[in-house]
Amino acid sequence: MKRSLPTSGNFRVTSPVDATNLNDGVALPNGVILPWIGFGTYGLGKDKSYDSTLKALQAGYRCIDTAFIYAGEKTELQVGAAIQDAVESKVLKRREDVFLITKHW
Repeated sequence: MKRSLPTSGNFRVTSPVDATNLNDGVALPNGVILPWIGFGTYGLGKDKSYDSTLKALQAGYRCIDTAFIYAGEKTELQVGAAIQDAVESKVLKRREDVFLITKHW
């Protein structure tokens, strides 16, 4: 099954200075629009990462930044659960409507 990536819909190509909402971003060479602003999960830890990520998605963030080192594998699992619940509760239409950025230590 081929997944479609966010090249349009709620995403809009702008310059950084013209960005006015959380869905404004830069067009990547493959046509995907990456939002200029993302929600960072650094320092949230296991206890706050789920609720904070879900609230960020409800507020309109469509780019979530995390990393294994932020709190071990626990933070990334909580972020993933928040994204899944956001899809199931229709905060997100589909998983492909949010960018998840992570780093490997």
